[in-house]
Amino acid sequence: SNLDSNAKMWRLVADFMNDLGMLMDLLSPLFPSSLIIIMCLGSLSRSFTGVASGATRAALTQHFALANNAADISAKEGSQETLATMSGMGLGMLLAHVTRGHDLVVWVSFLSLTIFHMYANYKAVQSLSLSTLNYERTSILLQYFMEHGEVLTPEQVSKQEHILPFWSSWRKLLRVKLPHELVHLGAKASMLAHSDM
Repeated sequence: SNLDSNAKMWRLVADFMNDLGMLMDLLSPLFPSSLIIIMCLGSLSRSFTGVASGATRAALTQHFALANNAADISAKEGSQETLATMSGMGLGMLLAHVTRGHDLVVWVSFLSLTIFHMYANYKAVQSLSLSTLNYERTSILLQYFMEHGEVLTPEQVSKQEHILPFWSSWRKLLRVKLPHELVHLGAKASMLAHSDM
């Protein structure tokens, strides 16, 4: 898996799956005959969120631990998450009280808050300038170096990096070869004669 090398993308996927799980919880009463199936799918979706967010959290904690203080960063992140969760629960209970009996208002609130949540997470992940290399960051660096003879900074690479999961699928579907895909690490010298090298 590439949870650590593509931490930005998987962080977004984890948040999307969490929102999808909540959507299934809201939809389940509307389909009484499929209640158990929908609730199980929602639970599976949130379980995936736990795995993906835990794995990406470790990679992102290492990114922020510039002074070899990963434990301190993790503790601060945990405190902030607890505060955000408690505040969200309080506001959620207030919103539930205000919208009680108004199904349309509940759906409008849920959908607007979910869209805002995904947008805020996208902007947060997009602002990260990771200094480690993955396939796409390597490709961006190689492409720019081959064209301009200069090495980009992590901030410059981050501005060009695609973090939405479907970009990779479209690239494979269109059979676009990126510079890093032309490099074969650990290849034997005898393979140089092959046309695919």
